[in-house]
Amino acid sequence: MDLRRSILTFLLAAAAALPLPAQESSSWFRRTVNRLAAPPSRLDTAAVLRLRPRWNAAVVESLRRSGVSQTYSFDWKGTPVSLQSGLREGVYTGLGLVVGYGGLTVGFNRQIGRSAVLSKGNSLDFCGSGFGFQAAYYETRQPLRYTLTAGNTGDPDRIVTEGETGDPGRLRLIILEGVYALNRRDFSFGAVYKGNQVQRRSAGSWMLSAKYLQGEMMDSEEDGAAWLYLDLSRQAMSQAALGGGYSYNIVALHRQGAAGDEKSLRNLTFNLTAIPLLGMYDRHVVTYAFPNSVTGDTGPRTARFQSTLRPNFVVRAGVAFSWDRCFLNLTARLDGLSFGGSGKLVGLGGSVVDVKTAGRFNEWTTALKFRVRF
Repeated sequence: MDLRRSILTFLLAAAAALPLPAQESSSWFRRTVNRLAAPPSRLDTAAVLRLRPRWNAAVVESLRRSGVSQTYSFDWKGTPVSLQSGLREGVYTGLGLVVGYGGLTVGFNRQIGRSAVLSKGNSLDFCGSGFGFQAAYYETRQPLRYTLTAGNTGDPDRIVTEGETGDPGRLRLIILEGVYALNRRDFSFGAVYKGNQVQRRSAGSWMLSAKYLQGEMMDSEEDGAAWLYLDLSRQAMSQAALGGGYSYNIVALHRQGAAGDEKSLRNLTFNLTAIPLLGMYDRHVVTYAFPNSVTGDTGPRTARFQSTLRPNFVVRAGVAFSWDRCFLNLTARLDGLSFGGSGKLVGLGGSVVDVKTAGRFNEWTTALKFRVRF
């Protein structure tokens, strides 16, 4: 029932947000999208076929794995303490719907089955001739697993405690990403990932990328592990990065009538893309329970850690088959954000604890998509 209700709600929202073709505003909408997707003047049409923009819809079945792992290290009364924690990770199955016009689409994906307590995602993306943009939101709720170690290795009094929270923690990820192909003459980045263009012969391009990723992990509200986190209940991390890499399309099959009729179109193309990224901005904020020395009550308090920038990367792979007005593709994507830093937390009695931390948010997705252009 929840999935059907979500589909109905999304269709109603999409119908309200997207102008109807017969309305005057629709012509403005179409002109705007077509202008953004207009091919460069130097486009080699013998290498890239630009399909006529149409309204389209797609059904998506996905496998996704999102998680976060983090380590806190600090000294407590002369004893070294290390806390490793993270969401219980699993492979989450989802079913989604994508609708749009030309290279502009909106979509959502919801969990099916019991692969997680909660797993969902929403996206807005655009892919033109040689450049693209995507905004995506993911949320996962799973129990938290932790390992608390107090003492040095080999110490007879060393304590190791492992466990899992009864109630789920929550991980939220927001990803904003733009890519630009330097070779806009005979290469189409959207040929495999979007289907609004067709790669007629194999070609590659150096790529530029800008990315912003924001991750947040919150502890369980009731049966949590906050006491193990020096009373930490929330960790939020954001990073902006720039990078460059390479993308290559391999055309295994292309067949089309001499008149360019879409009904005779048959195309099979593979793609592999790798883009290393270097963080240009990093922010790490934690929320913890701060005791009032007068009343003894505790309340939330935030502290910002001094972060150290680390390199990250995005890897994509895909294969797409186009025929007539139909498009079928299978894609895989690996995404992540690694971070590290240090900060000070104030504990009971005003004692200050120096804390070092390192961790990683990660997201990989495999999706099978079937799209029809109307």
